[in-house]
Amino acid sequence: MTFRSKSIAVRLIYPLLTLGLFAFLPIAIARENKCTSGDTAFMIAKRFTTEQMVLVKEDEPDFPWMESSMTHYLSGCTHEVESWFDRKAGEGRERVNYTARVHYDVFNNHWDLETWQMDAHAPIGGRS
Repeated sequence: MTFRSKSIAVRLIYPLLTLGLFAFLPIAIARENKCTSGDTAFMIAKRFTTEQMVLVKEDEPDFPWMESSMTHYLSGCTHEVESWFDRKAGEGRERVNYTARVHYDVFNNHWDLETWQMDAHAPIGGRS
C-alpha cells in the first residue's frame, strides 16, 4: 500500500491524533460523571472544610449526611455546597455553617476549592 501524499501529517500525525481521540474519549466520559456528581462535590467540600478549619480528631467534627438540597450544580463542573458541621467548643458544641464552591478539572482529574466562607458560630446543646 502506498500513500499518494508525501506529507508527514497525513502519514503519521493524523492517524495518531485519531487514535488519541478514541483513547481519551472513554476517560473524558467517565470523568464527566465526577463533574456533575453532587455527592462527590459534597465529599470534596467536606475535605476542603476540614483543611480550612484545621479540624483535628479532638474537635470531634460531626458532618451531616448529604442531602440533595445542599449541593447546587452551577455549570462547567462547578458546584456550590451549603452545609454545616458541629464541633467541640469548650464544654459544649458549636455549629458552623459554611459555603464552599468547588470545581472539577476534567483534563487533570483534580478538584479545586474556588471559594470557602463560613457564617458565625452558633452554640448548640450542653456539655458533651
